[in-house]
Amino acid sequence: MSLGRKLVPVVALLSMVATGCEFDPTAATTPEASGCDGLAGTLGFGFHEDLDPHGGSTYVGTEGDDVIVISGGPVTVNALGGDDVICVNDVFATAPDAKVVIDGGEGNDTIIGSVTTHEVCTGESTSNCDEGTIAGDELCEKVVDYEATMVVTLTADVHCPSKGLETINSSAQPLDIDITIDLNGHSFTAAFGDAVTTAGPRLGTKVGIANGTLDRVDQSRSELTLTDVTIDYVYSIDADLLILDTTVNGRVDSRSSGTARIERSTIGSANGITQGDPLVLIDTDVVSDGVIGAIEMTGGSVSGAQYGYRGVGNQFGTVGRFTDVEFFDNDWALYSVGDSSGLTLADSLVRNNRIGVEVGSITHGDVVITNTTIEHNSEAGVASQFTQSVTFDGSWIRHNGFGTDGTAQNDAIFVWSPRTFTIIDSIISDNAGRAINFVLSSHPNPPDYTVTSSLIGNNGLPGCGELPCYP
Repeated sequence: MSLGRKLVPVVALLSMVATGCEFDPTAATTPEASGCDGLAGTLGFGFHEDLDPHGGSTYVGTEGDDVIVISGGPVTVNALGGDDVICVNDVFATAPDAKVVIDGGEGNDTIIGSVTTHEVCTGESTSNCDEGTIAGDELCEKVVDYEATMVVTLTADVHCPSKGLETINSSAQPLDIDITIDLNGHSFTAAFGDAVTTAGPRLGTKVGIANGTLDRVDQSRSELTLTDVTIDYVYSIDADLLILDTTVNGRVDSRSSGTARIERSTIGSANGITQGDPLVLIDTDVVSDGVIGAIEMTGGSVSGAQYGYRGVGNQFGTVGRFTDVEFFDNDWALYSVGDSSGLTLADSLVRNNRIGVEVGSITHGDVVITNTTIEHNSEAGVASQFTQSVTFDGSWIRHNGFGTDGTAQNDAIFVWSPRTFTIIDSIISDNAGRAINFVLSSHPNPPDYTVTSSLIGNNGLPGCGELPCYP
């Protein structure tokens, strides 16, 4: 196929697809200094070259058939016409001056790769390094360490016997890598490691994957978007992550100083251990192992977990914020202890858990529960220890503490020495034990306790522990 004057930047090619030159990935022979796959070289290493102290060597071919041997770099090849054979030899990805730019010209030109282990292009021209349709194993053990735009559409399932696609950044300078993979309803898996591993300078490497099945993705220092994908596991560190309309059977592990966002998806669990923005979930259902760390969630549900939400101790800045979220069928619906920085629950429903909300030692923030119903939790609705403050505003705490068999067991709210405790426009009724049980034995100083425009009554036991129900 003809290059048609298209510049193709190439370094150490192994499995390039649809670059405009015909590429022979099966050519295993190593070019000699003046030969190329058994053909005598007519141009290249050992032949006349135009030297530029900054741009390296330039070789200009003929309008006939040339055999061009490239060794080292930087090198520019203008092959001109004819059916040319071009061998790329001994050009290493990590060499900062190893760029090779090939203009094959007219005719059917064949590029034969080198013995090095990287497939690398420099992106110095406006052409794409890799583009086209890939079906089969071309994605397997494919390493991208160059500036390039690559568009991949699968036409069959791909299972790599070893590793899958990997982007890296061995250059001292940021590399612009933009890869789009349309799984096209197929699966992409790897027997060893991850189907896709992305790494590079922040905002330099962008990978988008859509419409199919993956096993694992490992992302660092890059931008990754998953759309309409079924995947087992996502690991993201110091990166920007966006997941849309996707099913994650296992965990989304976001340990990031970047941004992470999940929308309209179903996931097994999510880990928001982050020094950057919280992990954001929108209209997403968490169905097995809950969410942990710095989480900001709007819409959706959390169910079937030991901890629906677990705040992380000893992580200043860790905050859980939940709006319009349903927590059900968890052991603890929300559990936040240690030196975390507060918990906010608004317009939500917490029901049919063993314990609704348990918080303790939140020394840097507050617990605020607004316009939320906490009901039918078998042991307790809310348990709080050693927090800065606890506030109920416009909420309903009812039918808690009856145990799994309906036998009366516990109080609706168990409070152990917050600094302030406030109830505004709320109802605490029809619970198995006390509405509130204040325990002050270890901390005899009572909290700043306020009840405003609220109803506390019709509970199984009278009183509120060591304080009156109404101060």
